[in-house]
Amino acid sequence: MRGRMLTIKQEQALMVQEDSRLFENTRKGDLKAFETLFRKYYRYLCTVADRFCHDRDTAEEIVQDLFCKIWEKKQEILIRTSVKSYLIKAVYFNTINRVKQQRKDIELDAIYFREAEGYRAEEIVELTEVSELVAAALSRLPAKGQLIFRLSRFEGLTYKEIAARLDISVKTVEAYMGQALRLFRESMKDYR
Repeated sequence: MRGRMLTIKQEQALMVQEDSRLFENTRKGDLKAFETLFRKYYRYLCTVADRFCHDRDTAEEIVQDLFCKIWEKKQEILIRTSVKSYLIKAVYFNTINRVKQQRKDIELDAIYFREAEGYRAEEIVELTEVSELVAAALSRLPAKGQLIFRLSRFEGLTYKEIAARLDISVKTVEAYMGQALRLFRESMKDYR
């Protein structure tokens, strides 16, 4: 031990300074600083996200997406609070957005079934099965893959528009869509 012990406030202040230094180094492209922040907060942030969405896998996807966005946009992010506070707020808002998106999906399903009223019972059962297969296949994609697929197939955006909106390359969009389409083909092989 050193000559004197630090108070809790002093320890917290040192942690805030260390996090700020790590984030500033991350902004400069220091991958080791970024990895240190990731390792330090990943499990904690997954727990925070899980409290809101009640699904550990979704919570992990939300946190992974957050860290991907931080790395991709590191030079644009300005943190005016502590890094920890920023991360907690970002996880909270990303989780809320994910829950809202899931609710929209449920509402779209309700619209889909209302429009299906003119079909025979057998057709509705088959449409329901296909819809469930699509939803199951979509849920097996990584979060970014799900988003790209929805933007392409549900919102009708082109690959170029998706790339611009998400600030990624068209090749990345193509790769995610290729993965999604392979997964859907595999899931739908019995309905060909």
